[in-house]
Amino acid sequence: KKSHKARLQLVDRLQAMDKPEPVTEQYDVSFLTYSQKNINRTLYIPPKRCSVQGKILWDLPALTLMSGQKLAITGNNGTGKTSYLNYVNSIIPSHYRKGYFQQQNSDSQEDDRTLYQMVRDVSSLSQHELRTMMAVLNFKTYNIETRVNQLSSGERAKCHLLCLLIQDLDVLLVDEATNFLDIKALEALERILKKFPGILLFVSHDKTFVSALATSELSLDYQVLSSSRSDSCEHDARNKKSGRKDELTILEFRISSLLSQLSVNPNTKLEEEYQELLAERNKLSKLK
Repeated sequence: KKSHKARLQLVDRLQAMDKPEPVTEQYDVSFLTYSQKNINRTLYIPPKRCSVQGKILWDLPALTLMSGQKLAITGNNGTGKTSYLNYVNSIIPSHYRKGYFQQQNSDSQEDDRTLYQMVRDVSSLSQHELRTMMAVLNFKTYNIETRVNQLSSGERAKCHLLCLLIQDLDVLLVDEATNFLDIKALEALERILKKFPGILLFVSHDKTFVSALATSELSLDYQVLSSSRSDSCEHDARNKKSGRKDELTILEFRISSLLSQLSVNPNTKLEEEYQELLAERNKLSKLK
């Protein structure tokens, strides 16, 4: 009986040690502020074709994104979603502050700093604010002083993501970050990215996450750009203006696509459609 009681006490102690700090809506991240520079950025993405072993994965026209827009890149496995993010990463202007969360990030494997030291080195947030951000992503208390190269691959991925979220970036690229997060941390990430004022491009298979966050969606299955407003319940003037911005982005995408088709196969029907889209774009531009 004593042995059984001792085992139960040991289990209780281990469970108490391993229990993570709860992540709730009570965590206030209003201290995450951004400079005014990254709310007036425009990113022009030139047309690009991606081929693998002679097979065309996608052939996309030019696309223009503006600060505040959040573009979801969706599609089945093997459609070239990561390739598209890599391409966008390669054409971002050098004077833009950019961050790229990649599924396979080996930079931190040799990093002997502690988790706290790593995030402190890339941010001016206070110690309390940094610890709050760690708790938001569901890091356990004992992780904070653990060396990064001793963390699991999943924890290192979260560490890399955290370092990006606390920086003042103009453009943020995120490739399948949801794979490394539990439900609570995923909800926290959604709240943080909604607040991000820069240009966001992200890949995710989580339809709920995409629906809640994206202002537009680029499906590589169909090579179609569509509006995907997450704040459909809010109808104030600011959201109406943002909605027009999304419509303009979609129109620019369709116009670029038509121009590509006209350059190869000019015909009256395409020309008429092109002129109609131009007129619609001009009308929307006057409403901005």
